[in-house]
Amino acid sequence: MASPLLSTARGPVPPRLLVRPESAASGEAPRLRPVGLPVRRDLGRVVQPRLGFSDIPASAVLHAARGKGAVSRDVLAKSTDLSVATVNRQVVALLEAGLLRERADLAPSGLVGRPRVPVEIDHAPYLVLGVYVGLNSVSIVAGDIRGKILDSAEFPTPRGNAQDALEQIASSARQYLARWPRRRPLWAGVASVGTVDPVLGTTTRPELGWKDAPLATAISAKLGLPTSLAAQVEAVAAAELLLPPSNHLATSPTRQRTTMHFYGRESLGTALTIDGRVRTPKSGPGTIARLPVRSKLLLGHDGSGALAEAVSDSAVALAWTRITGAKPQARSAQTVQDVIREAVAGDALAHELLRERSRLFGESAAIAASLVNPDEVVLGGQAFTAYPNAAAQVAEAFHEASATPGVPVRATRLGAKIQEFAALAVALSSVWADPIGAWRQAGLAA
Repeated sequence: MASPLLSTARGPVPPRLLVRPESAASGEAPRLRPVGLPVRRDLGRVVQPRLGFSDIPASAVLHAARGKGAVSRDVLAKSTDLSVATVNRQVVALLEAGLLRERADLAPSGLVGRPRVPVEIDHAPYLVLGVYVGLNSVSIVAGDIRGKILDSAEFPTPRGNAQDALEQIASSARQYLARWPRRRPLWAGVASVGTVDPVLGTTTRPELGWKDAPLATAISAKLGLPTSLAAQVEAVAAAELLLPPSNHLATSPTRQRTTMHFYGRESLGTALTIDGRVRTPKSGPGTIARLPVRSKLLLGHDGSGALAEAVSDSAVALAWTRITGAKPQARSAQTVQDVIREAVAGDALAHELLRERSRLFGESAAIAASLVNPDEVVLGGQAFTAYPNAAAQVAEAFHEASATPGVPVRATRLGAKIQEFAALAVALSSVWADPIGAWRQAGLAA
């Protein structure tokens, strides 16, 4: 089955491998991954993700280094509450694995000995791969171990036979990975719509015709990499928790709070992070899609229906078409992006539709939050980031309807690339939770 990977976020791609120039701030040549390296299929397996911070000492040291940049071992010990001896052991292991590097050029003058030499994340040798599978599109993203997106590609979600669709997605991931011959892949992460089983690596989504589709297994087998799978909204929550560098300090307030994540685009969802970890029932995250709402503007008829029927991207576009189709000379939007463009250009009806969408989101979030009493609510997805006024409107509606109006409501810090960051977070969560263990599982230990 031919791969559908035809374009990247940077424009059309010729049918050859794209080799990216790599940088090495330390002056040392990065480790090379030979072009055409055979797939280690014995290493390809599904590993349940660890969506949160870990208590493993090597993880704490790596997190602190990411949060502070080039840093001495003494500072790492203070940041992690670990002894200097423990930090030294972890630093030696991380240096050996190539996950940290020494910066002798930054060592204070007059101090002698390697423990005085600052260390920092060595982002040049390695790569993690993220795959986001949405209802309408698939994104493949390459990232380094700092959590920085290096590049991404997108193509329509394959329809039809599930086996063929999985083969197309996995082949595209393999083709994309081959474009990075100078980096050694550590892990793959998959964030998917639908009901997922992170242990078996399967996804069920009726709209795609998938039932227990072995998504992670197919990608892992094709790449020859350990691969983790998470539900879309859990992955979004993990990205918001793990990727901002400031969250990685042991003293970060993010680790000691309860956050409710509210996701909206074509699909909807909620997830919780509690004390630095994404918390989900064994059967998977709950759904808000069927919450009852009322809106004659968005739903028509008597105005009653389910939340997803009123506020999903396709529902908003459908409402616009239904309303404007009855008016002579009205322009009919085809997608929610067209509605947003009309609103930004000053169209009163488009603005009213989007404000009504925000009202329903805010009131529904208030109902969900009243059951949890979170410390904050974070809004993720293009429903809140694509339209400039959306987040503020949702927050206003939330506070008007909330039993706990003092709860802060904000948009994600990760912006319009939240889906790419979500897939990246699934891969990085396993690496960051146990960096030496991940290095070994990827077959990179000597």
